[in-house]
Amino acid sequence: MLDSKRVRDAITIYERMSTEGVEVSRDTLKRLFFLTCYYNGSNAPSYEEEEWHGMRNFGLGLEQPVAFEEDGVADLLFEATEKSADVYSAMIAGLCKYPSSSAVKKARVLYEKMKEERLTPHVEAFCGLIENAKSFEDACLICKEMSAARVSPNIHDNSVDHADAVGKILQEAKKCSCEYSLSTYRELLKLSHSKSDKKLNVTYVVQILDNLESCESICAAVAKEQLFFVDAMEIAYSAKNYLLAERIKTLYESPKNKAKLPELSDEPKFYAYYLQVSIPMLSIESLEKRYKSLVPRIVGLSRNIAHQMLDRLQRDYKWSLLRRVIEDIIAARHFLDNMSVVKSCSVISLLNFKLLSPDERDECRALANRIVDVLNDYSRYSGYVQKKWTPRTIALCARMLMAVGEKDRAWELFETILDKKLTEGEDATVSPIGYPSAGDVIRIMDNALNDGNWEHACICLEVVGKYATELKMSVGHYAKKILSTCKMSSLQKIVLKNYANLRDYS
Repeated sequence: MLDSKRVRDAITIYERMSTEGVEVSRDTLKRLFFLTCYYNGSNAPSYEEEEWHGMRNFGLGLEQPVAFEEDGVADLLFEATEKSADVYSAMIAGLCKYPSSSAVKKARVLYEKMKEERLTPHVEAFCGLIENAKSFEDACLICKEMSAARVSPNIHDNSVDHADAVGKILQEAKKCSCEYSLSTYRELLKLSHSKSDKKLNVTYVVQILDNLESCESICAAVAKEQLFFVDAMEIAYSAKNYLLAERIKTLYESPKNKAKLPELSDEPKFYAYYLQVSIPMLSIESLEKRYKSLVPRIVGLSRNIAHQMLDRLQRDYKWSLLRRVIEDIIAARHFLDNMSVVKSCSVISLLNFKLLSPDERDECRALANRIVDVLNDYSRYSGYVQKKWTPRTIALCARMLMAVGEKDRAWELFETILDKKLTEGEDATVSPIGYPSAGDVIRIMDNALNDGNWEHACICLEVVGKYATELKMSVGHYAKKILSTCKMSSLQKIVLKNYANLRDYS
């Protein structure tokens, strides 16, 4: 099991042997300790399995815990193993490989103990301590101690500022007609990306593309090397450089590129960045073609992409694309996110309904009703999957329904803000937290006044009275508008005036 790096299974057998009093040899115990520190008590990740080449592309090291397991098997084995420079160094390296505040603190304590016992840490231990140093001065101090101990540094210790050295080496390699691998290019991008200089990052990508485009073929020599294309596309997206993104995509899809990304894991990331950089740049017609070709067949609709698409559609309206995006949002269950609801309803509310064709109007009404139906369903769920109505979403959806001519359902929905039964008990579907947007309430009130419907106007006035402080709206002001616009009996007018006086002076 140790030879195959099945660490977790080996630990289980060791614990059983210890329970039954079976003695384990020192060498076996030491090997188990080293592997436990290196893999943090987990089996070796799948991408290290040479015989499963496909799995290397999917194994991203997520099987291992992020932080070192405190008071775990590694600590037990450390106490049981004879102390030496190897054992101390392995423990320090493991603590620093999976760092947490307590793990790094313990590593420093062990390092000080090694100095007291006059033991020389290995280079891996020094690397971990330097990488997790509290400050630059602390890292320099460890480097001096490393030099005094005559321990030769490795590449990890010399990677603090090596841009100039890398440039010189690459120039020499070019003169010698050496071909760079995608891993080399990827490391270059990481180096430039760490400086947060977008112009420099773009320059690196452009020069790398010049080299790759002149190659006869592009192949991946080692696992995950093809992630270069994802890193390059991410830089193009960060710089909002559409031409660069198009160039990267053309190279990736060219027949000479054999370094393809895994379709189910990394390729969607590549095309997601490509789609996002395209959203503000393409014409709305071209964007519709690109969106429909990628989502959801290749790229899953994330909330970020959905919000960017809705923002673009609010500026450049196209009904067929808007309908598709909102249907995808519903299918992806993004209406559990308030911002997705707000943006979707706002786009529909602001479109010019009269300019739509008769068929498009029917589709628009159906879509608006479907949005309300979906939110109704979410509000009736139980537990953590429940998404209650809020005063804001109720007013927003009511305004949307009015915009598409569904006024009866709009007023029925808007009136639920005032229903206390819906906010109380285990079966509550409306949250009492929050308040409607002032803009939505004003639009709804204007709609009631334009229709001359005093009942609807009074419902809206009651909402204004309930949230007068938050909305910073005067009940008396709108009561006067209702009195001057709607036909009411003398008794109704007296009741309305008294209500307004009570609200404004309460």
